[in-house]
Amino acid sequence: MRTKSNLSFQPLTMLGGPQAGTAAALAVGHDQDDTVFVGTPVGLYRSVGYKGQPTQGWERLAAAPIGILSVAVSPSYADDHRIVVGTHTGIFLSRDAGETWSPTTMPIAGSVVPVISFSPNYPADGVLLAGTMEDGIFYSADRGETWHSQSFGLLDATVMCVGFSPNFAKDETVYAGTDTTIYQSYNKARAWKELNFPESAGPVLCLAIRPDSEDNYTLYAGTEKDGLYRSVDRGESWHKLSLPAACVNALHITRQPQALLAATEAGIFQSTDQGESWDCLLDHPNVISLASTGGANMAGLVDQGLWMTTERGQWQPVPNFSARSMLGLVLSPHFDRDPVAYMFGPQERIWRTEDGGRTWSGLNKHLPMLDFRALVLSPDFASSRSVVAASTAGVLISRDGGLRWDRALTEPAGLVALSPNGKILAASLLNGGMRVTQDSGKTWSRVAGPWEAAGQVAALSVNNANHYSVAFLEGVGETLSLWQGTPGEFEKVLSRPAGRNPLVSFFVPSEPAPDRPWYAGFGNQVWKLSARRGKPAVAATVFSEEMPGETLVSLTGVHDPANPTLIAGTSKRVFKSSDAKSWTLVYDFGNERAVSLALSPSYPKDKTVYVLLIGGKFGRVVIP
Repeated sequence: MRTKSNLSFQPLTMLGGPQAGTAAALAVGHDQDDTVFVGTPVGLYRSVGYKGQPTQGWERLAAAPIGILSVAVSPSYADDHRIVVGTHTGIFLSRDAGETWSPTTMPIAGSVVPVISFSPNYPADGVLLAGTMEDGIFYSADRGETWHSQSFGLLDATVMCVGFSPNFAKDETVYAGTDTTIYQSYNKARAWKELNFPESAGPVLCLAIRPDSEDNYTLYAGTEKDGLYRSVDRGESWHKLSLPAACVNALHITRQPQALLAATEAGIFQSTDQGESWDCLLDHPNVISLASTGGANMAGLVDQGLWMTTERGQWQPVPNFSARSMLGLVLSPHFDRDPVAYMFGPQERIWRTEDGGRTWSGLNKHLPMLDFRALVLSPDFASSRSVVAASTAGVLISRDGGLRWDRALTEPAGLVALSPNGKILAASLLNGGMRVTQDSGKTWSRVAGPWEAAGQVAALSVNNANHYSVAFLEGVGETLSLWQGTPGEFEKVLSRPAGRNPLVSFFVPSEPAPDRPWYAGFGNQVWKLSARRGKPAVAATVFSEEMPGETLVSLTGVHDPANPTLIAGTSKRVFKSSDAKSWTLVYDFGNERAVSLALSPSYPKDKTVYVLLIGGKFGRVVIP
């Protein structure tokens, strides 16, 4: 079915969201304004209006890949605007300052790439090096377009850092820090030999090379558990320095004034005498990346975002930077008069707002660092403050809005679902199977079905009559099947190829009836299904398959027999239908990308849809 469009959209209203996040990698493009790039788990950010001062804002480059571990910017950036990033799934290249991206040709597909570096002679030789977590060294001689494996002599395939000799154009020397030691190559990485690095000091996480004269340089090597080492003879011998930290995540040599910065698990330290003595510049844990620009130094931290020095040399967090790995958004059932909402995500735990989204606080004090997969609120949340979470530690229940938690089920859980009246709680298990409780988690019983064999539950809903809707990834995940029914009487109503990273959303009425359909969103289609046994599913295409990278992430609506409404959201756009057959484009997020949608409790009166955007930003849109 062709999608109609309404191209007049009201602006997206940003309400707030948790700040900071993990700034895994930093790089600077030296152009007129010194553009700063920050690599994060949720993608690449670019500074806006930097000009040597705390940036006026950040834009997330929507086309860039996610899961970024390393960022490298061309030494000729002012002319070629070339950026290369390493991710959990390979190396990606941009030739236009990050606006568009393409995967590069690699010798091993899907390699994890924690480090990429440009040759100091790059404008002439076009050489880059990349280190991988399990596949050794990759080498490019065509400015990052294609890569080749060059690991001959490398006995350790886990390469955490690489470094070029300042005289690379003449001596062709490069270095690689691995899980066990440091290697050196005298012939542009074609062959490697192990250096005499202390045997017990590895893994080596970072390298820095300081030119001393035309032919000499000093090597610095930061380790994971044994501090910092220095070599003044090209790696033949090493001396341990007195840095007051054991884990060194990144090293950086500033130019004016020249100093050595070390990013560690205990903060940032500086030495102005080649590592003999140290001053603590930032007493903050888990600093993992460093860069300099315009006379200012910058640092990326785990969970605490981006920091930089002021004109007085003091370190301050950079404002307006949000790169949280949030995946889910849940509103209070009466959000219009009880303005409480929650976000959650892997390694982000749970965040809450009590003022409609303007300010957020992490509910982390009483929560372990878990992978939270799902969160639901009791229908009587306004009075009970009951919250249920699925996590790798099991099913957790809070009865005070999330300040304190009890573990109701110890088996790792992937999803949780509450019936509309709040009396039935169902949970899918990560190790297979489903459980249900009708006494607030005191006792649980099996929900027998195909999910007890190999596979994974991808979506789950239960209504007041203990009637289930289940999306199940069968076996190794190649087939997606939809099931409905009550325990012991389940019926398969759909079976489709799963594709890559399938997302399934349900919109289900509170009470089952043959004349009240339920809906499942998957890929680019919404399926209309009947509670009547044996009746086939009917699909309606929401958007064209020619739109790359789009898939439904949310399906919601209003169960009103007189005026039914379905709202389907992708990461880029929102569509609306009154019959699940024809769809109207009602919103386009532009450069933003959505993760989850939630309908206002007052919809359609206020025409408001709340949205969780990539990075953890919370906003609202008004749709016709």
